[in-house]
Amino acid sequence: MGFLRFILAVSVIIAHASPIAGLRFVGGSIAVETFFMISGFYMALILTEKYVGKGRYQAFLQSRLLRLFPAYWVVAIFIVLISVLHSTFLEGGLVLQSWMQNWNVLNIFSKIFLIFTNIFIVGQDWGTFLQVHQPDGYLTLALDYTKTEPQVHTFLLIPPAWSLSVELLFYMIAPLLVSRNLLTIVLMMFASLILRLGLYSVGLDHDPWTYRFFPTELLFFLGGIISYRIYAKFKNHILDPGKLLLIMLFAQAFTLGYQFIPETVFKQWIYYAVLLVSLPFVFIYTKKSKFDRLLGELSYPIYIVHLFVVVLIGRIVYSTALKTVVQNRQELILENFSGIITLFVSTLLAILLIKLVMEPVEGYRQSIAKKLTQTKPASEL
Repeated sequence: MGFLRFILAVSVIIAHASPIAGLRFVGGSIAVETFFMISGFYMALILTEKYVGKGRYQAFLQSRLLRLFPAYWVVAIFIVLISVLHSTFLEGGLVLQSWMQNWNVLNIFSKIFLIFTNIFIVGQDWGTFLQVHQPDGYLTLALDYTKTEPQVHTFLLIPPAWSLSVELLFYMIAPLLVSRNLLTIVLMMFASLILRLGLYSVGLDHDPWTYRFFPTELLFFLGGIISYRIYAKFKNHILDPGKLLLIMLFAQAFTLGYQFIPETVFKQWIYYAVLLVSLPFVFIYTKKSKFDRLLGELSYPIYIVHLFVVVLIGRIVYSTALKTVVQNRQELILENFSGIITLFVSTLLAILLIKLVMEPVEGYRQSIAKKLTQTKPASEL
């Protein structure tokens, strides 16, 4: 499943940068929601097969937090340092620009909330649901954040981390969800879908209501739990490797070639349905592959570093010094090469994060898991 996760991460890069050789894959929003489904699958897997007995909930949360926070904090500190240096020696504060321009606009409670959410991730998904009330500087509900100024999400050091906030909300209730019977999970999925359709009907048919609202995004996590139930039915069966390979290749081909499939009203939902059914078999086929697991490991660090790389590339290309060299070609560079450059740089930074931060933490994370392990740790956890 690692290759699939890697391609989804690349899809998000492309959404923020430029197509790579004309390819866009599934796009950013579908990629993130597919990540939610994969997360639901993995959390159901480890909560059912790895964490058991008294203290399982605490051990589960500790392990997930250790998975997310160390790398996030290192990237956030790196971004702050580079932005401070940039504002000191060059023009502009990069991701700190909104803080520099609007510090006096925010009241004390808004500042506390924004600092808190940048450190602890929780609440970052609210950024596009809020606006800065003028002239008092406190945060209020925004039905359409694109019509507000300053936009609250611009105060985030790592804007893509809004999805990590949604993940954390799911982690908090995941132990309660994975133990529910199939009918209850299906009914909850139906309720989440109905809520989404209800929001559409009252005019909230745009970002963030269609994309970042946890009650409607819960649909995908629950879909992942159902996908795990399918896996549990087949994991002890002897399955034809050839058929497993075909299922895996079909899921990957659907992801890679999504943009070439004619647009229909249900195209996106057909993709989700195909992934829900195929994920169990993709996992069975790839779970022993070290290379596939390595690709999967790259997806998270790539995801949290890539947007800052996009910002840096844009800044470099549009810098005065480079303009004198490339003259009118800076637009061409951004339009045609920012995607591949971002992927290359983000992958290098991701490897550094894995080697210097994530691998050292992994030993401690696994030591927590082993205290309450029923079976051997599944791969790609």
